[in-house]
Amino acid sequence: MLLGYGFRIQKSAFEAIITKRKYKELLKRLPAFAGEEDSIRVYKIVGKGQVITFGKEAEETVEDVVVI
Repeated sequence: MLLGYGFRIQKSAFEAIITKRKYKELLKRLPAFAGEEDSIRVYKIVGKGQVITFGKEAEETVEDVVVI
């Protein structure tokens, strides 16, 4: 489901730069995927934040919300 919003960073970590509408949609859909033993965390970075990248730099798309 998360691949429809962003891209996989690690086995169970995703990053997305999405609009506010998509962000709200994502937050509504996520609870259905959390079982009793699962934990889903959404980190919202406001503005540019501080992201330090080593290696290949990802293309930056300007949107309203960044989800990691």
